[in-house]
This record gives sequence, structure tokens and C-alpha cells, in this order.
Amino acid sequence: MENLDLTIGMSLNMQLLMGESKRRHDVQFIGCIKGETLLVSMPRENGALAKIFPNDEYIVRYFKGRNIIAFKTRVQYVTKVPFWYLHLEYPTKLEKIEIRQAERIHISLTAQTLVEGKKHWSVIRDLSAGGALVTLNNPIGQEGEHVELFFDLKIGDIEREVHLVGLIRNMRQGKNASTGKAEYSYGVEFMDPSEQDVVFVQGFVYEQLLNHRDSELKFE
Repeated sequence: MENLDLTIGMSLNMQLLMGESKRRHDVQFIGCIKGETLLVSMPRENGALAKIFPNDEYIVRYFKGRNIIAFKTRVQYVTKVPFWYLHLEYPTKLEKIEIRQAERIHISLTAQTLVEGKKHWSVIRDLSAGGALVTLNNPIGQEGEHVELFFDLKIGDIEREVHLVGLIRNMRQGKNASTGKAEYSYGVEFMDPSEQDVVFVQGFVYEQLLNHRDSELKFE
């Protein structure tokens, strides 16, 4: 089996295999005994300890480089001394799918677009850490012009407003499928984003990939 390549404090996502199949928990990796057990933090739900039981089976996923890594495991022990944490069965098989460079997710996200001091309501139709496709009901600029985007993102229980500056790389005009009115779509490339914003946008994109790529990860 390939090396798990986990580091202390790394975030892992656990999904229950049976019962509440949509139930997911974010935990932190805190240690392991190779070939025997993995130690992860005890997840919480609405501030309380999550209901985790010995022998529950989970799919665990995490990101490493440009890959989503996943493995099947079961809960060996739920431990509360010296603090609450879980022992998970050490995996015997890893599954991996590659994340393409600058991978985008399709989305419908309300945003404010600022051009030359004027704000416009817009919708982000797809998003990556490097850029976005933004649609509006009116034209706002030409290729090569600067725009600023303000929008809210939520990862787990953490929500923040993201502010990104970009350049218009392309524009096309079409019609809104619902209203039949004119619609303008702009491909925007982000320029010199802060590290915090890049990490948050990338984390959001990765979370959406986890939710939509389960079918590509197969376990016997």
C-alpha cells in the first residue's frame, strides 16, 4: 500500500458508510501506529460530541498535493482519556483521484462586482482558486480591465467574505435561459490574491469536489 503521508494536524473528512450516508465529520489527524491504528480527534456536531460508535464503518478522505486520497476504515475505540479521540483501523488500501490544475466547480453564487467604483450584482457560475466565470444583466467592461469581486464562502462552520481583484480575460453575450433577457458572462482571472483568500477559495472548491466525486472512489 502507498504511504498515507499524513502530518499531525491535517484535516480529514469522515463519511459514515451505513445509515445516515450523508453524515460527514471533519477531524484532525493526531497520530498513528503503522499497520495497527490511526488516531483522530473526536468530531462535534453543534458544539456537542458527535455520536460515534465502535465498529462503525467510514470512508476517510483528505487532500494531498493534487490528489484526493480515500480509504475505508472502522472505528476501533472511542477514547475519552486524557481527552476525547478515536482509534481507526489502519487502512489496507488507498484510492486516489487527481485534481486537475486550476480545477473549477460549477456553482451559483451571488457576488458584488466592482468596476470603476460602481457596484453591480452578479452571479458566479464557476469558480477556482485562479479565476471565475461571472454573469450579469448588463455589460461592465472590456478584456484587460480590472474588476473586484466580493462574495461569501462557507467551509464547514466557517464563513467569511472573500475580496478578490481580477482581470477580464474574455466576455460573451447571450440570453438567460429562464427570462430570455440579455446576459453577459465574463471570464475573470484573479490577480495577486492574498494567501488567505487563495487557501479559503481552494478549501471551498475541494469541499465541493468531495461532495461530487464520491462515484470516482471505489471500494470493494
